[in-house]
Amino acid sequence: ERKININKAEFIVLERFFKIVLPCDDALAQQLAACILDWRDADSELSIPSGSAEDTYYHSLPFPYAAKNSLFEVLDELLLVKGFSDNVFEKIKDYVTIYGEGRVNINTASEVVLFALGLDEDIASKIILYRAGKDGVIGTLDDNVFVVNSEIVPSLSQAYPFSASQVEQLNRVAALSLGVSSNNFLIRATAKLNARNSLVVSSVAKRDGKILYWREI
Repeated sequence: ERKININKAEFIVLERFFKIVLPCDDALAQQLAACILDWRDADSELSIPSGSAEDTYYHSLPFPYAAKNSLFEVLDELLLVKGFSDNVFEKIKDYVTIYGEGRVNINTASEVVLFALGLDEDIASKIILYRAGKDGVIGTLDDNVFVVNSEIVPSLSQAYPFSASQVEQLNRVAALSLGVSSNNFLIRATAKLNARNSLVVSSVAKRDGKILYWREI
């Protein structure tokens, strides 16, 4: 939940995210965002007039297939979507997810993700600073943690001077996109028999212990 959920994110969030991470111009960012929406939505209508893709595009490929018209089931599925080359995927994969309800955990989100949600650089950097506590180091006993959504804006406003427009921006993003907890976790484990023989397991587990994804490398 510290990442952008490509099954839930709105067009404007995806567009902003691609401009930040790749980076790219408005036109390409809009095309990539539209291609994700058209892959996951249930209809065959293009989200934008030019640059997006539905069945007509995918059927024209050397090895044709149909647009899924359903939610992403694994992250690697992005490689089937128009515009998502290996290079693009490598740049974005650590910031996106398919798990959770779509709200981003403000206690663990990176500045990049906070930017993509619509917060300006000043607010995003102060959220990171606030989380680190007085010693400025994440993961120590004095860290600040948001426990409920209703304390996000008051706590930050008390700690830092924000303009009226920044408070409005923070209120809007908090109401639409932010949460304070995570229920899905990425786990990577490596076992080594010797220098030449090892096994890496990558999995996603829910808080209740249910395994949602498992891959052995």
